[in-house]
Amino acid sequence: MHRRFTESSPSVPTLVISALDDPVVGNVGIPFEAARENENLLVVATDCGGHLGWCQSSRLGCGFASDAGESSWTEDVVCDFFANALDHRAGTRG
Repeated sequence: MHRRFTESSPSVPTLVISALDDPVVGNVGIPFEAARENENLLVVATDCGGHLGWCQSSRLGCGFASDAGESSWTEDVVCDFFANALDHRAGTRG
């Protein structure tokens, strides 16, 4: 990741999904330490997935579902993240 994360950034819930075998970013660019220091930053790091990969199966696409009636694991992770962030936000307002 070219962007630097600090303990004060980001100030809103942020999800970073990356693969340790990413030939562009690699594990050096994944902000593990910043995620330990900032409750707004969640890092999901998989062993493999390449760069924009994560092929789930031949039936499901790479990073997205090839059938609009189904979802890939990345779509599920992102939707779960947003649902939980919204629930958390609603709970802190109430």
